[in-house]
Amino acid sequence: MKKILSLLLAFSLALSLAACGGSASTSAAASASGSAAGSASAAAGSDLDYIKGKGKMVIGYTVYEPMNYTDADGNFTGFDTELATAVCAKLGVEPEFVEINWDTKVVELDAKSIDCIWNGMTLTEDIMANTATTKAYAKNAQVVVVKEGTAYTSTADLAGKTVVAEAGSAGEAAIQGDENLSKADYVSKSVQTDCLMEVAAGTADAAVLDLTLANAMIGEGTSYPNLKHTDELTTEEYGVGCRKGSDLASYINQVFADSYKDGSMEKIAETYGVQEALVEQKDATFEQSPKDSDVDYIKGRGKLVVGVTDFEPMDYKDKDGNWIGFDADMAKLVGEKLGVEVDFVEIDWDNKVMELNSKNIDVVWNGMTLTSEVTSAMECTNAYCNNAQVVVVPEGK
Repeated sequence: MKKILSLLLAFSLALSLAACGGSASTSAAASASGSAAGSASAAAGSDLDYIKGKGKMVIGYTVYEPMNYTDADGNFTGFDTELATAVCAKLGVEPEFVEINWDTKVVELDAKSIDCIWNGMTLTEDIMANTATTKAYAKNAQVVVVKEGTAYTSTADLAGKTVVAEAGSAGEAAIQGDENLSKADYVSKSVQTDCLMEVAAGTADAAVLDLTLANAMIGEGTSYPNLKHTDELTTEEYGVGCRKGSDLASYINQVFADSYKDGSMEKIAETYGVQEALVEQKDATFEQSPKDSDVDYIKGRGKLVVGVTDFEPMDYKDKDGNWIGFDADMAKLVGEKLGVEVDFVEIDWDNKVMELNSKNIDVVWNGMTLTSEVTSAMECTNAYCNNAQVVVVPEGK
């Protein structure tokens, strides 16, 4: 069982962020900062039950034709819009679409401002580490969009030119990862449609954005007939992002499998011209989250058991044999807010996951680096400290 401790650590960390930077090491199983609310929901039981109880599912999106957009008649529509609406119908709840800042989508999710991110979202490592994602349901690529007549042969032609992409998007990542585009004058925009407007107006030389969007919005008979797409820089897959630990992703997977099998998914895709992008959906069975809460378990027992090793200045013993340090003091603060005692247990670092899963400890809190192995083995907080590995030699060497 993966541990989920989520309550008031967000407040605790806010008191101490001045002491540490915020991106390389973390405690494991105490839900922090932006992720506190989301993990709390999963810990307390079924996210699906939470959504059914309030009678609506709140879907975060940005304007992105053909996935989520308003048509000429003023109707909010799109492939993702219709899929999400179909899921809501099966759940017996109303869909509520909320336009979000794409760069802060996970923060919105964890704060429970939205229940899912459903907007042609690329399944990146970062997204899969910080949300509960569905299986991929559509293929995509990042393409370079320029004006018709532009002398373009490769991304080398754009070095030193103005290139735009949506902030926090796969397009932005593609620019940063391309040897030539990384030398361009990059400007981020809030939505992909703004990127098209910049290129059409001549205020940008090129945009990097989703192929699905480009196919729907540029070329003859579209909103931007004088634009074209060229290179496919990366290929990727789309998925829906739910709160970490949420069982909503599992439910959506089942709906995807059923609708792919009965042909309704393909019928919706044909409406928006994305049928070629569909990913085959295998049979899936919904698995509901357990009802028990780790927080209730810890409060009922009256103590929080923290797994540590001797690691100054994070966790170490003072001359009186008491555990102190930055991590130790932060754990004590969480214990205080939970109203429980804190018990520090020295562990074998190689066996930390086993100790956690066997309930010998409740959290691993010891300057722990957020590796892919760690994030896949346990529920992790947001990063709260920067760290680096350095070479130490004798003076004079």
